[in-house]
Formats: sequence, structure tokens, C-alpha cells
Amino acid sequence: MTKLLLDEIFSGSPVLPLGKPFRISGQTTPNSQVTGSGANQIVQTNSDNIGNFCLRFNPVFTKKVDFKIESSDVVCKITIQFGQVFLFSGQSNIEFRLRDSQTYQETLNDFPELTAYYFETPQIEYVDEMGNKTPSNMLPGQWQKITPENCGLMSAVAFYAIAEIQRQNPGLIIGVVDCYKGGTSASSWLPNDVLMKHPRLVERFIKPYKKAIAGKDKADFDEENLAYRASVNQHNKKLEEFLSRNPKVSLSDAKKTVGHTPWPPPMQPTSFLRPGGLFDTMVTQIIPYTFNQMVWYQGENDADNPDVYTELLRTLITTWRSRLYDDSLPVSLIQLPAYEDEPDFAWAKIRQAELKVALNLPYVNLISIIDTGDRHNIHPIDKKQIGLRIGKLLNGPKKTTPIPKIQEWSTERLVIRVPGVTNLIVKGVPEFEILLNGHLDKVIAKVVDNYIIINSDFDEVSYQYQNYTQPTIFDENCLPLAAVKLKKSADQYGLGITD
Repeated sequence: MTKLLLDEIFSGSPVLPLGKPFRISGQTTPNSQVTGSGANQIVQTNSDNIGNFCLRFNPVFTKKVDFKIESSDVVCKITIQFGQVFLFSGQSNIEFRLRDSQTYQETLNDFPELTAYYFETPQIEYVDEMGNKTPSNMLPGQWQKITPENCGLMSAVAFYAIAEIQRQNPGLIIGVVDCYKGGTSASSWLPNDVLMKHPRLVERFIKPYKKAIAGKDKADFDEENLAYRASVNQHNKKLEEFLSRNPKVSLSDAKKTVGHTPWPPPMQPTSFLRPGGLFDTMVTQIIPYTFNQMVWYQGENDADNPDVYTELLRTLITTWRSRLYDDSLPVSLIQLPAYEDEPDFAWAKIRQAELKVALNLPYVNLISIIDTGDRHNIHPIDKKQIGLRIGKLLNGPKKTTPIPKIQEWSTERLVIRVPGVTNLIVKGVPEFEILLNGHLDKVIAKVVDNYIIINSDFDEVSYQYQNYTQPTIFDENCLPLAAVKLKKSADQYGLGITD
């Protein structure tokens, strides 16, 4: 008998974009004809040599449609809702659950009216040659309506973002796909065949991985894991003892004294941290789904590799767009918040890379959150402000953080214009750091309307170019000016951005 299964991401109550071409995929008997019908369309395709198929449909402008997928004598029926669909991806701060956020109980007490649904991509870490998955107890993914009972398991950032979109569009059907995993480099989210085309990424990620696992057997990996777990347990014990002796000290300040949880764990062939690992086990689960927009919040775990992050991030966006069959998929990059406990300027360099990519790639926006964060806690628990900001920018006519653009730069002065802003608002001292002939100095800028003026001569100028940011310049909507470093002799992307 013919088999016919739709991919997991089409199970439950799927939401697809209204008015945009889309695909429905699954598995059936190899090399067999598959027919899809619905919304006055009939489309056909043939499955490949292992039985995978993908049906492409034209845009639908009705909010709810029944579809029928047929292969030989087997029929599968699916009801699809149409609205706006958002992909939220990255590492731990976008994974951070609503139930763990500072405002969870407040949200339950005044739960918003939502016609919103979400699909959480199962966090599969490894699949062996026999198809066995790790973790072995992972439940299948399924679309479900967002309710007070299940919202706590969602990304807090994603929840507040779509709550804001829903507030502004009460009749809109919203779909959210969460695809994230904490502690990960962007290299884990790229396929190995793509990484191998970039020599710098091979040197930085592929070769160290191969060196870390070379010549080791299961006993070696088990021994390394035991040692790692022992170090984590020792750290947790020290942290617990310190907090018991100092109950009024915050977790953030406690970690400043005791140190942070040891990370990363030792590398091994089954680790989700391996290059290409999560692309193979997670991203493939959402291909070839269709989205209206994507949000990428990551970079913390690439603080050791800021010099290649521009290339890494640009490659990730172009690769995901290609695999999702959407070269113009809008992507919003989250410019990292304030956080001190990293090597000098590591997060500043990551933010600079995020800004570069946003300026260099079409349909990429930057959402800066440098006015949020915790000095010593890499996982701040207040996610509401961030989520609401993302929701407003995803849904509004203005899609990006205020970004400086050089208007004039001479030996007498630098004039920076901030397009799309009527009036810049200064909160505190508008301080910039300048570099001239190798000497660093600080100057106070003059802010007039949407212009920033610095009357001095220098080779480089930077704003909030440090790990722990304390921004002082905002637009009229309280959005912070993007953190940036500018170099006089460079004119990259029309802004003069330097590494």
C-alpha cells in the first residue's frame, strides 16, 4: 500500500502567509505522482528516489482553506489558515521561555486576545545512520493555538512580539515558528557543504572540530563529558553556597564573583555544537515552509570569532533564503544588548558585523537593543521590552533602528545624519570616542534635529563601541541609535564602517 505523510510542520493547525506562494511537502512512495488540490488549484509533482515530494501552490487570499493531498490510493486532508507567519531563530536569548521571564505572571493575569498559533521545531541534536534521534524522547512538533496554558513554553521575545502585532491587527491570523537552540554558534546553523566553500570559516570552525574529535573513541568522549559535568557541578555548588551566604546579592553580581557556568562542553561527533549540526537536524525540519519575515537573535556564542561573524551571518541569511525558496525574505537582525563579561570589544565587534550585514544585504533590517541587558547576566529576564520593540518594527512602516549616515567629514568636523528621524533625543551626555594619530580621546557631540555634529579632526569615531553599552541618543520613538564605529578613510556601504 502507498504511504503518504506530510512533514511535521504541516501538522495541527498550520498557518501560512496570506497572498504569497507556498509549498506543502512530505513523503510517499518513491518516484510516484502526488496531487494537491484546494483553493481552486490542482497541482502535481513526482516524489524523488527516496519518496520526498514538494507541491507548490499559488497565493491564497482566503483565511481558511481545506486541501487534499493524494498519492495513488492514499488521501491526506489538511486545513490551512492564512495570515502572517514569522520565523524566530537564534540561540539562548531568543529561546528564553516566557515562563522564565520577569513578566510571565503579569502576562497570565492580563492575557491578550490572540488568534495566533505556534510551532516549536523539535531540538533534535543528532540522527544516526539508522535514523535514531538524540534526544530519543523528543516529541513531534505540532502547530497549536497560543493559550495561557501553553504560552509559557514559547520564546518570550516571540510571544511579546506577536502580541504587539496582534494588538495592532485584531483580526489577523498569526503564525510563529520557533527554531532555536541555546549556546550555539551560527556555524552550527549552516550546512557543511556551504561552510566548506569559505576558507576562513573552514579554518575557524571545521578544522578545530576535526582536531577535537580526531583519534578518540567512545571511552575518550565519555571521560571528557564526565570531567565537564564535574566542573559544572562544582561551579553550581559554589554559586549556591555564595547565594546562601549573600541572599541579597543578585544572580548577576554573584556570577561576577563566582564566575559563569563552564561552556562549551567538549566537542564530539554527536554534539549539537558541531559545524552544520543544527542545520541538518533542525533547519531541515522547517524547509520548505513559507514565511513573511524572519528574526535572527544570535551572536553571543560567536564572541570568540567576531572577525569572521560578518561572513558567517551573511552566508547564513543567503543560505536560508535559498533553501526556503525566498531570496527576498525580510530578515530582522537583533543588535546585541549590553553585557560586560566578554573579551575586550567582542560584543562591540559582533554588533558592528550585524550592522554591516544589515546595510549590505537587501531586505535586512537592524533592531538594536543596546539600551537593554544586564552587566553580568548573559540571560536577562526582562524580555517584554525587547519583544514589543521587535513587534512594532516588524509590523510598522519603519522596520529598522535609527542608523547614522555620514553627511560631511572634513578636518574641521564630522556631520552625521540619521535618516528617517525627525528629532533625536539626548538622555545624558552624547559622548563619542575619537582616534587621531593613534591617540584615543572622548568628545561631546552637538545634536540638532536629526544631525550629530562633532567639531574636531580624527581618523575614527565610535559610539557605544564597547561590550556594556549605555546609549544616550534615541529617536522620537525611544529607539536607540545603533552602536557603530566609523573610519574616515573607508566608505563601505556608503557609511564608512570599519572593523
